[in-house]
Amino acid sequence: MALTVSATIVVVERDPAAQELIDQALRGSGHRVLITRDPQEALKLGRQVRIDVFVGDAELWREHGSFVEWLRSIQAEMRLVRVCDSDDQYLSELAGGVCLCRSFALEELERAVAQALRCEPPVK
Repeated sequence: MALTVSATIVVVERDPAAQELIDQALRGSGHRVLITRDPQEALKLGRQVRIDVFVGDAELWREHGSFVEWLRSIQAEMRLVRVCDSDDQYLSELAGGVCLCRSFALEELERAVAQALRCEPPVK
């Protein structure tokens, strides 16, 4: 499924096999993909390049309380794709972004990124 919008996407993913699959799928859709295992590295990337979409596990929000706020303080218009459990109550407290249920197919990831790109940028 080819997307017409090319974006810079930062992905925080700890599993090397999943990193490779995500990278291939999103690059195949024409995107620039930067993948890291470390949230702190994602913050460094946010200071170096413009991020259109950030993809990360919902656990990042739990483990690093103000992680998204830090990223948004650097990149205010960045869109979010959160990988979560379908019954995750914590996500209802988060403003904006697209939720992608864990154990997703690569096509679902591509659709979630496309949906995030269609969303209005967050209000500053």
